[in-house]
Amino acid sequence: MWDNVLHEIVAQEVQIDLEERSDAMAAVEVLSLFDRCAGPLYAEAGERYTTIPDVVWADMGAKIDRAGTSLEETLEPEGKKVLRDLARQKIFISTWEEALVCDSDFGVLETKIIVRGNVKYRGMLSRHAKRAFYRARDKYRKVLEHVYEKRIRV
Repeated sequence: MWDNVLHEIVAQEVQIDLEERSDAMAAVEVLSLFDRCAGPLYAEAGERYTTIPDVVWADMGAKIDRAGTSLEETLEPEGKKVLRDLARQKIFISTWEEALVCDSDFGVLETKIIVRGNVKYRGMLSRHAKRAFYRARDKYRKVLEHVYEKRIRV
């Protein structure tokens, strides 16, 4: 008799897991390809490391590159401006892998600008690329939290 009870409990848990996974997969489909790929990559790396090493950033960038996500199309306007400014100086960076680990202004970028009397630090390309990963993680988590909150309320 206990074998039957245990079998039923396991079967119910498997069914719940399958339903949750299905709901999560459907919810994540509304995200862009970049957010679907970069969100979980960065979330996992963030749990594993206090400070993510460059080799891990490069690996995440290579995975995003293999997924076919364009660096230029995904960056925010300020990051796109950095890419254009580098291209004007004949410095072409077109992959996530390169962008995430280039910790240089290449001697051609303004590191700070003054806007209406306030100093703003523009940041290097790697900063803008990493910011895209941070946003992807946040979007990914928000979608999954919505799925699981709905599941708990039911």
